[in-house]
Amino acid sequence: PMTITDYRSFDLLITRAGERFRAFVVNAPAGEASIVFDPPFAAGEFPRLGGVMGMRRAALPADRRPAVADLAELGSRLFASIFQDEVRSLLAASLSSVAQEGEGLRLRLRFDEDAADLATLPWEILYDVDQKQFVGLGEASPILRYLSLPRSRSAMLVEPPLRVLALLSCPVGLAPLDVEREWQAMQEALAPLVSEGKFVLERLDSPTLDALQQRLRGEPVHILHFLGHGGFDEESQTGSLTLEDARGRPHLVRGEDLAKLLRYHPAVRLAYLNACEGALASGASVFTGVAQALVQGGVPAAVAMQAEISDSGATEMARVFYTSLAAGRPVDAALTEARVALSAAGSPEWAIPVLFSRSPDNRLFDIRQVLPTPD
Repeated sequence: PMTITDYRSFDLLITRAGERFRAFVVNAPAGEASIVFDPPFAAGEFPRLGGVMGMRRAALPADRRPAVADLAELGSRLFASIFQDEVRSLLAASLSSVAQEGEGLRLRLRFDEDAADLATLPWEILYDVDQKQFVGLGEASPILRYLSLPRSRSAMLVEPPLRVLALLSCPVGLAPLDVEREWQAMQEALAPLVSEGKFVLERLDSPTLDALQQRLRGEPVHILHFLGHGGFDEESQTGSLTLEDARGRPHLVRGEDLAKLLRYHPAVRLAYLNACEGALASGASVFTGVAQALVQGGVPAAVAMQAEISDSGATEMARVFYTSLAAGRPVDAALTEARVALSAAGSPEWAIPVLFSRSPDNRLFDIRQVLPTPD
């Protein structure tokens, strides 16, 4: 279990500066700074992370998995592009400052609209060559994409259990997914939390938009967990999740339309999207991906995948993440704990999830400890 309970923020705002870009450290324990930098990769040079990872939902044999060195090389170029000169010194000084107080330092990356093309890069793999470590694999330095929006969402007081609504969709005509096996794996992974009364895990009977709307009118749902197909339409520049219609055929639901539905259900504090391309956005706007659209629409936080993840990786990721979340950890710290677990097991899939948040401290739930009734 991780030990750091308090975090301070290192806010990095990235904007365009002509043909180059500028990074502003707008909030950090050690002060402020800025730097003009060149793109870490030429246009089209960096493939989508799925191409780098080579992962599919079915687990790959060990000899076909990407080497960690590949991620480190790419991550070092990302790191070196921004963290140089004064900005690098400021990061080191900030980490040292919070460490003396026993705190952590969350890296909150913010991308201006004119720098949206940089937001498509996998900044979660930032690699510090001098320290010889991935920044986001440290308990003291979780990485998230922060959307600075009006009406930030503070923690919601809840009594256990937290309610997770699983929406598993595999429409006819699309690449088959073994949703029943993944559902069973998810149940097994969360069984200890369910038996301890920390979670209620419920599956939506019919993966349709209408069924989801009807269920949300019932008992409060705290976490929406989607498992299925996702996509990004280059022509319309919108991200979507593939639900089903009444006949089991594909029904594309845009992120902004799903956000409109969830807006009327403020108990939903987190969307966990296990769908390939659920985190992708266009190079024209930082809000076109499904996860980004949900957070912009009012959901405090969303976890999405920037590449396809294997069944085993997704199961272990969810198990550790939800266990940490149930312990009252901030959502970025909980995701970092899950990343560390996968990395320690030798899986490079720790790099796939992306966290988007509008919460100022990433505490989605203030979990009230319920004492036994005295005799």
